[in-house]
Amino acid sequence: MIEKMTLEQFREIKRKLASIIKQNVDLYEQHKNDENYNYDEDKKRLEEQYLEIQNRLLSYDLSDIPFAEWMNMKIISDENHIADFSKTKANIDFDVVEYYGNGNFKGCNVRNLDKIQSFLNLNEFDEQTIQMNSQLFLSDAFGNEFKEKYYNNLLKISDLASLSSEQLEEIKQKGFREHLDYNASNILMLETLGLDKVVLLYNHSEQEYEAVSQILSSYSLEFRENTNSDVFSPKLL
Repeated sequence: MIEKMTLEQFREIKRKLASIIKQNVDLYEQHKNDENYNYDEDKKRLEEQYLEIQNRLLSYDLSDIPFAEWMNMKIISDENHIADFSKTKANIDFDVVEYYGNGNFKGCNVRNLDKIQSFLNLNEFDEQTIQMNSQLFLSDAFGNEFKEKYYNNLLKISDLASLSSEQLEEIKQKGFREHLDYNASNILMLETLGLDKVVLLYNHSEQEYEAVSQILSSYSLEFRENTNSDVFSPKLL
């Protein structure tokens, strides 16, 4: 049985984490016009400090910490630094924490998953959570390969074009834009024509699809650059 963290201990750790984020912001503001300053070096150092404290936090039973106490907490993680809450029994409200994917919340009491829809991954939550939030997760009408692409935001137009009409209706209801591979999909075409017409065009002729894609893309390079934002990438500090 792991040790329970008290509210006082949690608040102290939260203050330390907030202090590191403030240091990061302050260093950037102080040196942003200094061409000789190595911001990445300091950023990496602060990230390591943050992760060390965050990992210490995740070694405790956090079940006594109320949802509201997590307000403005930043959970940092990436593919190499998974935020593993699976032993904490934490009460996490995704409407009040900052989270960008690469976590494990199995065994936790979570709510407002819709706030992190673009970062949802089937493997990060237990079956009970998935059932309670079934409107946010794909049904078993989809195969494992498609689900893998969906939850890793790697869907291409060709994947959508292979779906049945019933699957297309479900994915429109669940949301698909957040799960597209923004390096491979023509987002402008979807914005302009809508999913049904894009799928119809792709299945009619891939050559015509590519031609229309190139025409639309030539009119809005700026749109594509703005859409291909790092908001869809893993985040540390």
